[in-house]
Amino acid sequence: MIMDALFVLKRILRLSLLLLFRVCCCVFKNQKQSDVNVRFVRVIKIIASHFASLFSSLCPHRSKFRTEVRMSEPTPTANDGEDENGTAVAAAPAAEDVSPPKVVEEEKIDELEEVRLPIEEEEEEKRNGEEEPEDKDEDDDKGDESDSEGGAQIARRRRKRRALELDEDDYDLLEDNQVTGFKRKEKKKRLQKKSAAAVGEDDDDDDDEKEDQQKKEQEQEEKEKDTKKDEVAGADEEAGGEKEQQQQQDDAEEEKRRAAAAERRFVDSDDEDSEEEMADFIVRDEGEERETDEERARRKAYNRAQRERGGARYDQVREAADIFGDISDLQKLFANRKRPGDEGYLGGESLPEDVLEEESQSEYETDDEDVDDFIVDDEEGGERPPREKKMRKVRKFKKRTAGVTPTKSWAEFAFEPSVIKAQMLTATDDEIRNADWPERLSIENVQVPNLNTPRDFAEEATWIYDRVMGVGSIRGIPTEAGELLLRGKMDYESDEVMEMRLYQLQNEWGGQLPDTERQNVLICIEWFLKMVRTQGYELEYLATNMRDDLHPLLRGKPEEARPPLVGDQVIIQRKTRSFDVLQAVYDWDIAYVKLQNRKQKAIETLNKELEAHSNDQQSVATLMRLQKLIASSKYDENVQDVESKMQLLLKDGAAALDANSTGGSRRPRRRTAYDMHVSRDVLELFKISSPAPEKVAMALDTTFAWGEAEGVYDVEDDAMTEILPDASPEELAKHYLDQGYEDEEDVIKALIEVSATELANDPGIRQWVRFHYRQYAQSTTKPTLLGNEQIDTFHPLAAVKRTLNKPLCHFTDIEFSMIAEGVRKGLLEFDAFLPEQEVERLVQNLSNAYCSENVSEKAEQWNTIRRKVVEDAIKKKLVPQIAREATAQLVLESKRSMAIAAFNGAWRMLNKKSWTPQLIGVKEEDVHSTLKHLEVRIISAVPASDQETPTTLVSLDGSGQLVDFLELTSFGKSGRGGSYGTQQEEQRKVAEFISNHRPHLVAVAASGKNAKTLKEELDRVTGGFLEKDGFVKSIPEEVSAIEVEFINDSVASLYETASAPVKEMGELQVTIRHAVALGRFARDPAAVVANLLQPSGGSHEAATISLCPFQDAALSREERVSCIERALRCCINQTGVDVNAAMSHQWIARSLEHVAGLGPRKLVPFLTAIRKVDGGALDNREEILTELHAVEERVYENAASAINITDGNVLDGSRIHPKHYDKAIAIASNALDIQIDESGVGRERALERCFDPREWPKLSVLMLEDYANYLSTPEGGGVNALEILRDIRMEMRKPFEDVRSEWTRLSSDEIFTAVTGETVHTLQAGKLITCTVKRIDARANCVIVQLDSGVTGVIERQDVSDSPFDRLDDKVHVGQVITARVKAPETTAYGQQVKGIDLENLKVWLTCRGSHLSEDESRRWEEHVLATTTPYYSLDPLPGEKTIAAARASKPKKKPNQVKHEKSYIARTIDHPLFKNCSHVEATAELADGDVGDFVIRPSSKGVKNLSCTIKMFDDVYWHMDIREGKKPGTGGTANLRLGTPLMIDTSKEKYEDLDEAVARHIEPVAGFLRDAVMHRKFLGGRDHEVDEHLQECFRKNRNQRPYALSVSDKHHGYLCISYIMSASGNVHHEYVEVRPIGYYYRKMEFPTVDRMLAHFKVNCNKPVDR
Repeated sequence: MIMDALFVLKRILRLSLLLLFRVCCCVFKNQKQSDVNVRFVRVIKIIASHFASLFSSLCPHRSKFRTEVRMSEPTPTANDGEDENGTAVAAAPAAEDVSPPKVVEEEKIDELEEVRLPIEEEEEEKRNGEEEPEDKDEDDDKGDESDSEGGAQIARRRRKRRALELDEDDYDLLEDNQVTGFKRKEKKKRLQKKSAAAVGEDDDDDDDEKEDQQKKEQEQEEKEKDTKKDEVAGADEEAGGEKEQQQQQDDAEEEKRRAAAAERRFVDSDDEDSEEEMADFIVRDEGEERETDEERARRKAYNRAQRERGGARYDQVREAADIFGDISDLQKLFANRKRPGDEGYLGGESLPEDVLEEESQSEYETDDEDVDDFIVDDEEGGERPPREKKMRKVRKFKKRTAGVTPTKSWAEFAFEPSVIKAQMLTATDDEIRNADWPERLSIENVQVPNLNTPRDFAEEATWIYDRVMGVGSIRGIPTEAGELLLRGKMDYESDEVMEMRLYQLQNEWGGQLPDTERQNVLICIEWFLKMVRTQGYELEYLATNMRDDLHPLLRGKPEEARPPLVGDQVIIQRKTRSFDVLQAVYDWDIAYVKLQNRKQKAIETLNKELEAHSNDQQSVATLMRLQKLIASSKYDENVQDVESKMQLLLKDGAAALDANSTGGSRRPRRRTAYDMHVSRDVLELFKISSPAPEKVAMALDTTFAWGEAEGVYDVEDDAMTEILPDASPEELAKHYLDQGYEDEEDVIKALIEVSATELANDPGIRQWVRFHYRQYAQSTTKPTLLGNEQIDTFHPLAAVKRTLNKPLCHFTDIEFSMIAEGVRKGLLEFDAFLPEQEVERLVQNLSNAYCSENVSEKAEQWNTIRRKVVEDAIKKKLVPQIAREATAQLVLESKRSMAIAAFNGAWRMLNKKSWTPQLIGVKEEDVHSTLKHLEVRIISAVPASDQETPTTLVSLDGSGQLVDFLELTSFGKSGRGGSYGTQQEEQRKVAEFISNHRPHLVAVAASGKNAKTLKEELDRVTGGFLEKDGFVKSIPEEVSAIEVEFINDSVASLYETASAPVKEMGELQVTIRHAVALGRFARDPAAVVANLLQPSGGSHEAATISLCPFQDAALSREERVSCIERALRCCINQTGVDVNAAMSHQWIARSLEHVAGLGPRKLVPFLTAIRKVDGGALDNREEILTELHAVEERVYENAASAINITDGNVLDGSRIHPKHYDKAIAIASNALDIQIDESGVGRERALERCFDPREWPKLSVLMLEDYANYLSTPEGGGVNALEILRDIRMEMRKPFEDVRSEWTRLSSDEIFTAVTGETVHTLQAGKLITCTVKRIDARANCVIVQLDSGVTGVIERQDVSDSPFDRLDDKVHVGQVITARVKAPETTAYGQQVKGIDLENLKVWLTCRGSHLSEDESRRWEEHVLATTTPYYSLDPLPGEKTIAAARASKPKKKPNQVKHEKSYIARTIDHPLFKNCSHVEATAELADGDVGDFVIRPSSKGVKNLSCTIKMFDDVYWHMDIREGKKPGTGGTANLRLGTPLMIDTSKEKYEDLDEAVARHIEPVAGFLRDAVMHRKFLGGRDHEVDEHLQECFRKNRNQRPYALSVSDKHHGYLCISYIMSASGNVHHEYVEVRPIGYYYRKMEFPTVDRMLAHFKVNCNKPVDR
């Protein structure tokens, strides 16, 4: 009974599975029921047979059921019986003879044919009826056999068998359901005709390969035949019937014949990606480029590598990268996983070697190598080449690429180049990562070739010293580093010594270093360059661990110098240093190598020309002279002079070597008039009629410029002999009339042009003009009409608004940066020129050297021509060229100085100690150790930006990790709403929050007008703790009170959108991340800033930090980030990083990137190695190098002293470098009088005692000078180590003492600017402002007003009006918008300044009297502020200046009936670099010449509550994006003109706090996606109808194609259009794609890339669009 029940259960299960899968098919496949019946019937049969085999093992007496049933009834035997229906069945064999049947797909199908369900038979009849026409040809081939009964039966069986064949979807379904026991068939794919190139390759295949392939195929067919016979024989024995045996043999032969025919028509195929699935829709578009050889090789090589390690395919990896971003860690883990057969494999029993070998061969193996060499073209129906040729081509490709070693990293085969570069996965990155060389030095060597190669460092040191001292610059004065060498302060120097030095510098040394000190500086520069470039030591390592050898270069800012030691004082006040001189030497070293590379390329070009003209003595002499000139060139302008000369000498007018080209190729230049005249042999006329330019240069005494070019201007005795032709100019000109000139005058003009060009390109003459130009050139700046409107007396550009005849050499770097900013914004015009008298003097001097001294009529004729030549050469060529060069040089020098200013700004921000509490009850000598182990708890508070956003408080533990947060709706808001109960409740919550977390500091973000209110309320809350007994315990026991301080918020505010904080705290609100960053900034500013830097470029949030004025005008984003990185390196390498804390806290780990030797590439393996340690923490430094091998020896030596390992070896917890451990041990041995033997017994104990503060008296009495003198001797090693010994002793006193500048509170000016946004340029005594009357205070007899920034203004009665009045109400009323001027502060009798601007109370005193608002008063203020303090400033308008009054006077008056065609806009008072007051017509005109994605933010025609952003989508296609504004700041009429917040753009629901955020998070991403779309290979420019016409033309050329294109819609602005043809009618269909900040919105889905969007389009284009 049990066995029968099991049998019935099996049948029920089969029926249930059939029904289930048919329902699932309808759901997921979206197909008709009749289309899927046959497919899933076959699948269910296989699954049911699988379950049947399992049941057979449980019920042996039923095991023969499946194999006994046949299509033809078998003959019963003696042991046979009948079932209850009379069907013949075989008797069950003995139990011991029963074995599970072989699970083979073909066998299962045969066994199940006669037990099909009725619905299966019905569906199969339909299937057979559909396929009969296809089998007609095959049936005809069988001839008479098909007419016989056996032939018909075979044909039916063949059709049934084909109907039961499984396709790829069936196999996938079986695999998903974990059905085993079947073998997946190889997939087939038809081929199109091969290209001509492919056919040619096939014709060249070796005959041996063909014969080998045929032999292998024959052997394979024999094996298959034998196997089939065995299977048939086994089946015959089981069935026991001869007729059944014959049928199976016929079936086997038929199957073999069909398989052989199929092999000739099909080849193996891989799973196709989304584009290959659409091959029937779009085969290859018109004009679409095929895959290049390089791309194909990259993909194939990657696929081969993935097959070897069982990885993913190229397209899969690329799609994963698009979706998930950085998958490098996943790739590596997947590549290194354990697989079946590997040792330690945990996935089950290891497979046999033959099975492993079979599985290692991917099913995709032939697709990448076969199909890529052919183009799918099913429609053409061409003759299919035989399989043998395809296989030979595959073997040929494998043989060709077998020995090729890939030169790229594995990642370069997986990702797009931009992704590879961003993730630092290129082959170059791998080399840098694996090299035992500091990462930054390796990167620089890649960017600047030959940087780390040995060279003449002594010569380079002299060159660098000259440049530091200003030699070769426009101004000719020392740079900032040169000033520090001259006037900087050295460690331990007293003020008296500095005063004596300055006196000697001015009166004795002539403003230069004395020879002895200069020589010491040169020696140090040379030694520094050798250490960096040949030994691989970074600047920070040398400056901190080898200070004694760099002593002359360590002069710096006075505030960074160590105070002098008085008497026997040994305690040194250590300070962090910025190493400005060393950094200047480092930067000039890079410039020097670039110059040498440029010179080397020019010399190589000259050498090639020498080889080509070796038989021409004159050419050889000229080229040799140029070689000497290029070899002696010291500056880039000298090299440029030689290159200009080379342009005239090289054949066919080819340009000189491109200095910026890395390949050394020539760059063709535009054909000039000189080239045309030279082609007509006028150059020969110049040679016979004029002296050589080098002789003219010698007469000008230019040897000062080329003194080192030996022999260049050495003139022989007859060199100065005048060249004067025997004939007159007209007579010689007649000989050139046959060259295409009309008359003699044209020939003479041509001669003047050629002669002027030759003179203007001689290096000697150019240097002579350059010297005079830099000495006497002047400049003028004047405002444009827009500049006159915007630049007032207090504008940042006011000092350079109007300068007259200012010498170029008198410009300061900041001034020229200001000019560049004004020119960039269209506010200023700049003109550099040489005064007319100086130009005439140059012409006269050059004429004297060039003209003949003979007195004759002929000589006068030639001199007339030569004077014209000189005039053209000077006025038309040399002076304009040198002027452009000088301007570019000023820009470069300004950029260098602005980089230093930006670094100083970053340095001031980072070089501050962590906030520490004022401890009570702790001795002074114990303060350092107490603070070192004290966990400072901080609560940071971020004020609400408006009335809708909450005030946020977060609590951080001692390591800077978030513990808790609190959000409040009304607390800390000025003029807050809400009931009194709500306010009291929130105040209670704040008190409990602070009481529970017991912070040492409450940090308030100094930003916004609510910041002051928030701090005042927090002061009241924390101050109340002392008054209430229950809250006294809330104060930490180490301090007497909880401090509330303002903290600079410029960095922390960037954490709201920065990428690294989002990865760490992405689940938190932006205000919470902001508050967390604020608290961390008070603890470690360097670590917080380091998290804003992207390791490989890209979007750097840190670039938006304000470092210095006009940084945007002079420095690019990358240059500003470079300044911040330099400041981080200086700071971190002197303060150190706790590596174990970095392993535990992600926000600290990024600081390790800036440790000397390390970098973002080397940091990853460094941290990975440490994580492998038990506990993920280090015990000592040596472990990094010897056990973990995290870095190599050279990198370790650079980084060791900055790596702090606490709770381990005391030396490893200090700044003492491991190379100086022996000196530390020697100091400990002498101080404690302990003998330490070689085995190191007692070493740790002695060192621990030395680090004990109680042992400091013993250390302090040591005479380190004596030990340093010993070390300087040959016996001691010959090293200078006095400063190192002093630092070692100080480290023993206070290990890793924070040596940064003291933490200071924000000044009143800083708080005022942070809270109000007002600066000295926007609010200063004498400036005109607009304000709104808030109330009239009759008691105080004054008017209270409010500025747009929220600052309160006071207008006293006497300052209201010049005319008398009775009541204040008679002159002003509440809500009135008035103009006022800020009053100057008044001085009392006690010397105190009152009124003016009150920074503490955010109050300002104003006046609105008419006399104080007049133009005369403004001019007096301008004269007082600018004219008396700014040289060359002009109060009067300059000639040609466009003034406002003149513009108004010249503006034509409108006629009364004139129609206003253009809608006007309201000018807005928005101060933002991307905002411009203009109409949409003006905006589109400005963007007309711009690139796609350029945009302008402008006023909206909708009014003052909206802005518009005009974006250029394509030529003549613009998108006017609507920006809606929120609540306006302040009140009154002018408040409406200011920017309201928050901002919302178009239909987006996102809100942005300001324009910067809107641009960064919305507009720029949209512009970037627009640019990506336009650059895509499927993009087609033009109007919509033009795109349609192009597609239809492509379709007419090839109707088998279904072309499509991507374009910008000119009907729907802001949308892209996908145009395509999908039917034979040729109608063009359109679908529109919206461009959003996160990608492309298409069919209610968002796609990050164009490729993924188009892939989705190809799959779904034939489906209706869901509206």
